Order: sequence, then structure tokens, then C-alpha cells
Amino acid sequence: ILVSHAMKVLSTVAKLEKHRPLFQPLALKQICERIVIPNILLRESDLELLEDEPMEYIHRDLEGSDMETRRGSASELVKSLLALYEKEVTENLYSHIVQFI
Repeated sequence: ILVSHAMKVLSTVAKLEKHRPLFQPLALKQICERIVIPNILLRESDLELLEDEPMEYIHRDLEGSDMETRRGSASELVKSLLALYEKEVTENLYSHIVQFI
């Protein structure tokens, strides 16, 4: 819960124009690598729910009821960062996506 709330605070700060100097390219890269990627990956419990109750998993994912989870908060953080730093965040995350393929 603490990690989820911390990411929500970071999401709020990232949306504010007055805090733009805090989000330099290196900081954005570290946020993507050290916060977003580790928290957005599927955990064992996610995979188990997907295997046992696929409709429930999809329902939660589409409904957004996972917002109190690490994965949901990481998704919201990405959305917040994309609002002002779309190019940098996209490049950082794309490089990781390519590695997972």
C-alpha cells in the first residue's frame, strides 16, 4: 500500500508544470527503470488469477479496480509522465519492451 501511495504522489507531482525541472531525462530514465518496470510486471498472483479465473482478471484490468495495486499505480504514473514528457518516457519504455519481446 505504501509503494502504491508513493507512486500516486509522484504521479501528482509529475503532472504539475512547476515541478518540470525535477524531471530531467536522467530522472525520467531512472523512474522508468527503477519504479515503473518492476511494478508493472505481472506477479505470480496475477498469473494465477489469469489461469484460474481469466474473466475476473480481464474484468479487473478493464475496470481499473487494480488502481490500489502496485501495477495499477505504476500505470497511472506512466500516464502522468506521458502528459508532459511523452517523447522521453516512450523512448525509455520502448527500449524495455523490445528487450521483453
